[in-house]
Amino acid sequence: MCGIVSDDQMVLLYGTAVLNNGITVLFARKNQKFKLLPQPYAALLYDKSSLFAGKLHALLCRNWRHREKGRDFYDYLWYLSEGIPVNIWHLEARMRQSGHWTETGPLQIRTVQELLLRRFENLDFQQVKRDVVPFIAHPASLDIWSREFFSAITLEKLKG
Repeated sequence: MCGIVSDDQMVLLYGTAVLNNGITVLFARKNQKFKLLPQPYAALLYDKSSLFAGKLHALLCRNWRHREKGRDFYDYLWYLSEGIPVNIWHLEARMRQSGHWTETGPLQIRTVQELLLRRFENLDFQQVKRDVVPFIAHPASLDIWSREFFSAITLEKLKG
């Protein structure tokens, strides 16, 4: 799927694009899976790097007016713990589509880290923990959640 916003700007959520210099960019990978039960069907599935890009878009761009989604932060930690690199092209396409990335240059992983660090600065981590605690088997595992913790692991683990 591809939507052309203007002659020099494209919005892609998945698929590929050929840039002016001839480089082909893969924005998101999808696999088609076929199943037989409960009845035959096909499903298109994003790969983990593209799903991680979607989760980062939610963390950076979701507007809940002071009501954070704890599951977004829990999922973010899961992607980092699994060592899954973010599909930076897919994240950029999503951010451009939602109006959260308007720079002319490409989005870089260092910029994503900086955006996350700013996001963590004024975050109410107590509220984030309250939102996710009903779904956590060992609530004490959330005690470490803080600006310092999320900032440190972002700088150490987030890769593009």
